[in-house]
Amino acid sequence: LKPSRLEKKQNFQGALARSFSIQRSACLFTGRIAGRAMAGEERKSHLYALEQELQQSIRSDWGRARKSVMMALESRCYDSIVGATIVVNVILTIYETDLRARQEEPPKWSNVFDFLLLAFYTVDVGARIFALRSDYFGFNMNSAFFLVVVGDIAAMLLADVVGDIPSFSLLRMCRLFRLIRSFKAFALAKELQLIMLSFASAMKAILWASVMLAIVLTLWSIVAVEILHPINMQLVEQGFHADCIRCQNAFSSVMDSNLTLLQHLIAGDSWGQVSNPIIEARPYTIVIFVAVLATVNLGLMNLI
Repeated sequence: LKPSRLEKKQNFQGALARSFSIQRSACLFTGRIAGRAMAGEERKSHLYALEQELQQSIRSDWGRARKSVMMALESRCYDSIVGATIVVNVILTIYETDLRARQEEPPKWSNVFDFLLLAFYTVDVGARIFALRSDYFGFNMNSAFFLVVVGDIAAMLLADVVGDIPSFSLLRMCRLFRLIRSFKAFALAKELQLIMLSFASAMKAILWASVMLAIVLTLWSIVAVEILHPINMQLVEQGFHADCIRCQNAFSSVMDSNLTLLQHLIAGDSWGQVSNPIIEARPYTIVIFVAVLATVNLGLMNLI
């Protein structure tokens, strides 16, 4: 009896585990050059060979139609077609966005291209689902592509039924998410793919660093509201910031203080416009401003 797909995957995982165990033992106990080489390029080629063997074993049970479709989707020619389609999609999106900014309706040929692009993406997703079946949804990017295409079709149908009304403009924005397909173009160039993978790996650290930054700014904002806001109000009464309403409310609340610190420290916009008059009026407040600058700019921003 032929082994099932689950058994093949389990055998593949067992082979990977044995391979890793052998390589780790060679590196830890022998320390030979051959062992170190096995942990490098030879290890990568060995794993690639095992992966290809698994794919060939799984696809051996496929019918002729599924194999033909998958071969066409994995061909270099089809990748080039997808890349060209994505470029056209991006150019068309930019063109339509500029027209809407000028409150002009896109021409009919633009709508025809939109329909053709949607038809291409629909056929592409359908062909991949036909070839991979349930395995298609095993990758997050494939699921995202599927949702983008379904949402784009729904938006186009609702546009025909409801019409172009102001409340429908947000729904129309979902058509822009088809540009997520542009990430597939990164696979065509190794350098772009490495940059994208590095960016994705750094996003988790950037996310948590941003949370830490928000917490620190909020703590300093509480201090600013308690200490700096009364001084700033005294300056306003003396005629300072007469032409700057935002400066008058710079530290009037925690949220306003957060916005002020974000503007001055993160964006680097007009740092001395609010701080210099306060420091000149009360010199001891320079300790607060220097402490905020040190913890946010010199500390957290360098870590991020």
